[in-house]
Amino acid sequence: MEVIDCSDIRDSKVVGLTVSSDWVQKVHSIELVLRIVGDQEYRYTLSGVTRYSIYEDFGCEYISQVKLLYLESTVFLSLDPFDELSSAPDYENDCFWFEASSLERTVI
Repeated sequence: MEVIDCSDIRDSKVVGLTVSSDWVQKVHSIELVLRIVGDQEYRYTLSGVTRYSIYEDFGCEYISQVKLLYLESTVFLSLDPFDELSSAPDYENDCFWFEASSLERTVI
């Protein structure tokens, strides 16, 4: 499986966001479509989402900071972190964040 890092996401812009919930199976996922320079689009799929927080004031078109942490059994992704270099999730101060069991990337 491909390992995704912050540099894969930084300097892209969000062009799509879909939250899906299967309440019977208790399976939740998020699809995030990002466009990088040169108009290449990637779909990032977060599976097994346990929680997320989205606050966006649309003040910046491009993602300039990213926090991507691979923890014991979860992946934490923030597209607007309070401290990009922190090695721990900051649920109070990080913005536009997702917590899931896995993260995969597909070229669109």
